[in-house]
Amino acid sequence: MQYHLNIEKCTITALLHDISAIFSPDDMYKYVKELGYQIDPSEEKYHFLLYQRISKEIAYDYFHIEDEDILSAIECHTTLKKRNE
Repeated sequence: MQYHLNIEKCTITALLHDISAIFSPDDMYKYVKELGYQIDPSEEKYHFLLYQRISKEIAYDYFHIEDEDILSAIECHTTLKKRNE
């Protein structure tokens, strides 16, 4: 393993990271509003960007994933985040 990654965590993340892509962008927006999330200007303009945050919620709520490494990777795999977050 060149990068010393946990194969099980990588597999779970790979399977769940785009799971909310089944929702339309408008439905994503409605869902996130119902959850009470803060929506940043880019997400307000491009609702499809919300899918990674929703995928994290689905992984946690429906698949009972509690591992922070997995949830964090799902939540930021498109837009990324600061290294120390």
